[in-house]
Amino acid sequence: MPMIVPTTSTKDWQRLARSHGKVWRRGFRIMSLANHWQGAPGFPADVERMFKSARNTAVNDAEILLSTPEYETQLPANGGPAFADLFVLAKSSSGLMTMVVESRVNEPFDSPFNALRWRQGDVIDDRTSLAGLSDILEITVGDASSTRYQLLNRTASVLIEAERYSATTAVMLVHSFSADGDLFEDYEAFGAAMGVSVERGQLMDVGIRFGHRLLLGWLTSPVTQEPQ
Repeated sequence: MPMIVPTTSTKDWQRLARSHGKVWRRGFRIMSLANHWQGAPGFPADVERMFKSARNTAVNDAEILLSTPEYETQLPANGGPAFADLFVLAKSSSGLMTMVVESRVNEPFDSPFNALRWRQGDVIDDRTSLAGLSDILEITVGDASSTRYQLLNRTASVLIEAERYSATTAVMLVHSFSADGDLFEDYEAFGAAMGVSVERGQLMDVGIRFGHRLLLGWLTSPVTQEPQ
């Protein structure tokens, strides 16, 4: 039975991180995310501002109910698990909201789906998982195959969780801690595949996908060394 264990410090995030040595380092994405989110009474201040300024006013008053790092969602059609850096269940005036946060500093996203080479012995079947992701995101297989897999994966997972929690809204947020913005082009291409023109610092309403209102966001924050 899955159980949520409270985090009392960033050290708890380190314990939960799947690849401790690779991702738990100063200036890298998981530590940066933990330092920014741990200790905030709700959403970190800049994340809250993004919600309050969202063009979809139904999420302006979003409040966190619970959040957990390294959250696992099983994808359909042999797609394997998706691991969110942070999963958030929130409420707003429109009802429940699920949110997946994918953090980045300078680490690239996974390759486009059509360029991936699955490791021998993986349970992932690339053809069936691509079709499954395309169905959930309601985009063509062609658009999905040329898009960074991690962005497809995380967005599908937040919609799956919205279905599981009967949430009205799902949000996939890329939380960047790099001033360079080198990865934003990949996010722009993903937005185009989803049919929207994305902007930095904005939640963009993609419409109804998989039966739920979907919003995509990109936020850049400075790297902090200690929790807020």
